[in-house]
Amino acid sequence: MVNNFEELTDFLDKYRVRYIIHSDCVEVKGDLCLYREKLTSLPESFGNLKIRGSLELYSNKLTSLPESFTNLKIGGGLLLYDNNLTSLPESFGNLEIGRSLHLDYNNLTSLPESFGNLKIGGCLWFEGNKLTSLPDSFFTSKLYKKASGIKNLRELRSNFLKRKEQAEIRLKLEAKAKRQAEEQEEMIRFKSQIWVIG
Repeated sequence: MVNNFEELTDFLDKYRVRYIIHSDCVEVKGDLCLYREKLTSLPESFGNLKIRGSLELYSNKLTSLPESFTNLKIGGGLLLYDNNLTSLPESFGNLEIGRSLHLDYNNLTSLPESFGNLKIGGCLWFEGNKLTSLPDSFFTSKLYKKASGIKNLRELRSNFLKRKEQAEIRLKLEAKAKRQAEEQEEMIRFKSQIWVIG
């Protein structure tokens, strides 16, 4: 199988990045430093990269990331701070990041539900965003323990715990109602058997 990495290698050549082409990916042996390049977008094929070091995309003008971004393999940190990101790809949680993730100073108001699946070796940085909600997976995976810079994290976690508690109460009530309905049905069957016998 031959992959066409021309779009990606053209992009890397433009920034004088050294790389090795493999059959399934384009590998960068060290850090990939593309900071302060005034980037407004990344090629759709960007996810075909394997980066042994860190991916430094900070201080650009990125407003979004291509969906393929979540296929990246990053051995070091992912530095996306000081951009204009308003959202992350829905499958962002598929990423595996060897060190820290820096999302500080963007325009994020929420994170995708998959975020809780994120595999990360270091801290998460969120300063300077406007996060008004976080996915439940963020709390169930305990990623919130690695997070820094979410001003209303306690409030958001408290809201999550309330939702979780309400869901548990609702499940208990539904189970109780189901049990009562089954008991009532059994009582009706029993009474109908008595009438037949009697």
